[in-house]
Amino acid sequence: MAKGCKSIFMVLLLGVSVIVAANMFYENVLAGPKTAEASTQLRKLEFAGASIGGMYYACATAYADVLQKKLGVNVPITVSVTKGSGENIGLIETDRVEAATISSSVLYRAWAGQEPFKRQYRDVRILTRVFANPTVFYALADKNLTKISDLKGKRVGVGAGPMTWDHISRPFLEAHGIDYEKDIKRVYAGFSDLCNQVRDGLLDASIGNVSGGIALLPAIAALAAEKKLVFLEWDPKAIETLPVPAPYFNKQVVSGAVLGRESDYVTLDLGSMQFTVRDDLPEDLVYKMTKLFHENLSDLAAKVKIFQYPIRNPKFMTLTLGDVKFHPGSIRYWKEAGLWQQ
Repeated sequence: MAKGCKSIFMVLLLGVSVIVAANMFYENVLAGPKTAEASTQLRKLEFAGASIGGMYYACATAYADVLQKKLGVNVPITVSVTKGSGENIGLIETDRVEAATISSSVLYRAWAGQEPFKRQYRDVRILTRVFANPTVFYALADKNLTKISDLKGKRVGVGAGPMTWDHISRPFLEAHGIDYEKDIKRVYAGFSDLCNQVRDGLLDASIGNVSGGIALLPAIAALAAEKKLVFLEWDPKAIETLPVPAPYFNKQVVSGAVLGRESDYVTLDLGSMQFTVRDDLPEDLVYKMTKLFHENLSDLAAKVKIFQYPIRNPKFMTLTLGDVKFHPGSIRYWKEAGLWQQ
């Protein structure tokens, strides 16, 4: 009887060993070599993008296509439609996606636990910074406005909604001596709607941006082709001081040719786009993802023009964002590429 029990026990032990070995093989095939800091079993690679038709979604889709063809993992690589950076932070934090496009302004505030976030979000890591969004304040030339400080007492478009845009427009305007609560009439709407209100004289001016420093938002570009616009000048002191408490507001210079003016336009980034990943993704996997991004930039730029920005500004890809961390796998690649700056 004892001998029979022993035989049964040995069979069960052998079965468990086979299952464990099979699971280890499955993990290694899908996820690649393990690192000490990550033991994630990769069953999928999903990017949280943004809304269809937007630049974030277009960039994520183009990059995901490169990874699907060249990363060499036998898992689906997909891009999901989301409400944008704020939602994407939560999707990363709850392990519902492996990667995400996130604005630097949202990422920094989430990392630090600043409003509108109620706590610190620390399960996200930067793979690469992709492109900046230089800010413009624009108005019709017949409004006789030349500087941002001229907006005191005016009706101003400040962004799509207060939750995101008050953290951008408020410091920009207050740095020019404008009380955000008392000195302007704030108007919230989508960028196309704000542009139409500028055209119709319902707004004195509005905030906007130059995607990747390459092209004005389509609605603003269309208005500039129809009517003469001015782009309001920044106070140099604001350019130098605002990035200190808010490192996502880094200095940008937009070519005058992009804005249809003779001189370049010195401004601040309202929030660059990052490709981010979960902190527990294997180092070797993220290394390969970073390498494929960098080595395929020309092909990516042929599909989505804004990828020209990191080609023209290679050091931007590893620009610091306060104390927000890059993933160890991306750090390893950027060091090998000679672009790591930290």
